[in-house]
Amino acid sequence: MIRSFYTYNTGNVDINDLLLSPVSNYQCLLIGDDKESSRGFELSYDTQYNNYIVRIFTPSSREDWLLALEYIKALAKEFDSEILNERGEVYTAGNIDKFDYESDILYGIKSNYRKYKKWRIRYLCYFWYN
Repeated sequence: MIRSFYTYNTGNVDINDLLLSPVSNYQCLLIGDDKESSRGFELSYDTQYNNYIVRIFTPSSREDWLLALEYIKALAKEFDSEILNERGEVYTAGNIDKFDYESDILYGIKSNYRKYKKWRIRYLCYFWYN
């Protein structure tokens, strides 16, 4: 699949230099699809452990997850390596499509809703007592 490449907030970075340089030259790259992403995901390289890190925000959209999983799968194929998530679960390029990203989306929405409810109660109490 060929995707269009758009850049935002690159400052004085030449796009050709960016594409030809190692990911380790940057703290992280924010990757997303201009028409479909809600938050995108971060791609970075850990020089200490020599591995790529894909960080997907919680919650993220289904489209962000699918794009991130596409990148993860491509990296695993390219380097013939396993995929390890933050819970210690191991996947391969052949089975990463089975990762249950929908539960992460739901967890993130529920978590944000609980935080919003607490904030709203505190905010109302603040005004109530002042």
